[in-house]
Amino acid sequence: MTIPRLFESGRELRPGSSFTPEIDVMHYLRRVLRLKPGDGVLVLDGGPVAWLGTLAGSDDGLGIAISGPAEGVRVVPDGRRICALVPALKGDRHEFAIQKATELGVTELRIYFADRSIPRPSARESAKLARWMKVAEEACRQCDRASVPLVGIYDDLGCATGELDIYADRYLLSEIGTPEPLARIATGTRPAVVAIGPEGSFTEAERGMLLQAGFVPAGLGPRVLKAETAVIAAVMAVQVAGGDIG
Repeated sequence: MTIPRLFESGRELRPGSSFTPEIDVMHYLRRVLRLKPGDGVLVLDGGPVAWLGTLAGSDDGLGIAISGPAEGVRVVPDGRRICALVPALKGDRHEFAIQKATELGVTELRIYFADRSIPRPSARESAKLARWMKVAEEACRQCDRASVPLVGIYDDLGCATGELDIYADRYLLSEIGTPEPLARIATGTRPAVVAIGPEGSFTEAERGMLLQAGFVPAGLGPRVLKAETAVIAAVMAVQVAGGDIG
């Protein structure tokens, strides 16, 4: 059986250390995977090393004890920080976009309700967010990433552009005119934020707000892409421009 991977970004792990995972993580280990004390797990803290851990304790007080680095385990640490502003999509198209963008190395996905979004906010958003975070986590396990990207839901584009990294390069995907290709201008290793519009594109008000916030128009070629395809193409373009993917 493949040793399960746990993502515990921010923990300072070292040989001999131990910790108690969140309740939902422990439920996953005990009730879903049916692990028991003495079984091994791999723990990733966002760094380049996978740690070998062991379930320790009793059913009433299970924890994970770290024995040391796991030899021969491939771990891909995050490289360039990439934030994608993703419009609300119909159906389960978010899952596809989140999965593929995660595989390509996106570090944050901000899903927002655009003026022209067909889906509208509802009471089910918290359940959707929990599902999307699991999709991102499973994608990380598949592609050996060291940490899981952040996933959030925002009421509108204005909220989604709040508290962005002030040092990040900002790009607005635009089909107006002949903008410079994203893969040509998003060079370097600085953090990058890419705003993707919904079907029907951004409204003039949204476009003006992005330009005022320092976003630079950029293109993905002559073809009109669906939003979920544009998310994947945008992350790929930034990674190619920065040298992560060649």
